[in-house]
Amino acid sequence: MKLSKLSIKLFIPILVILAAAAAFAGIRNFSKVPAPPVMPVVLNVTSDKDQLAILHELSTVLHRTDTLTFLTVTGNIQAQDLADSSQSMASDFCYSRQGNIGYYRLGDNEMISLKEAYIMIAHDVKKIFLSPPRQVINPLQMSIDTTTDLIGKEGYKVTRRERGGLIEIALQNNTHATCKEYHMFYDSTGFIKQTDMRLTDQAAMTDKTHDKLLHVKINAWEPGKVRSELLRIDRYVRLRKGIAEPAPGLQGYEIIKDR
Repeated sequence: MKLSKLSIKLFIPILVILAAAAAFAGIRNFSKVPAPPVMPVVLNVTSDKDQLAILHELSTVLHRTDTLTFLTVTGNIQAQDLADSSQSMASDFCYSRQGNIGYYRLGDNEMISLKEAYIMIAHDVKKIFLSPPRQVINPLQMSIDTTTDLIGKEGYKVTRRERGGLIEIALQNNTHATCKEYHMFYDSTGFIKQTDMRLTDQAAMTDKTHDKLLHVKINAWEPGKVRSELLRIDRYVRLRKGIAEPAPGLQGYEIIKDR
């Protein structure tokens, strides 16, 4: 198991995973996201009972939000590349899921995973990328105890405090190969309201001036509410004599098929 890649998936809810990919992996061109290089990780197992209890609390909150399969979430994402200000961004997002199909919008880009196809739309360049269907999978596939144990082996200093009516759980490890800091804020209902991350630049791991900062604010959680109008394939593409064409609302867009 590659811990450097696992770290991101373990404690970042689905929205943040999508946001991180969008902000730092070239979503504008929808290029394939390369896997980060495998870096050596020196494990420092968390053994303090209080810290382990906080990690268990963190895992419980993350599992709750990542296992919801009928919901809509809206919010705002801010991403800052400390080494290259041109790569910084700020944008609203919308995520809606209905079982095994889902919709995600970040700024001018949309991603739709349907039974018929997987669709990505870049409105700034008027392109529709059409691929075979993909399964929507929850990133947390293991138990709460297993998640707690694995995060505990990542060498983080773990703290918890109440702040502004919210509970903040923070993880910090300035030498971590993937994520130096992670802050999660959640309310009394158990829903995440904000996450802040400091991501390591794989090409300059020890230089904090090359880190990437990611801030996600959740404006609304709507469990049980689905934006069903966004989960219809005819909103994006339609077949005419067996050939895929842009839907009326996307006339002038180029369809690029990925087989």
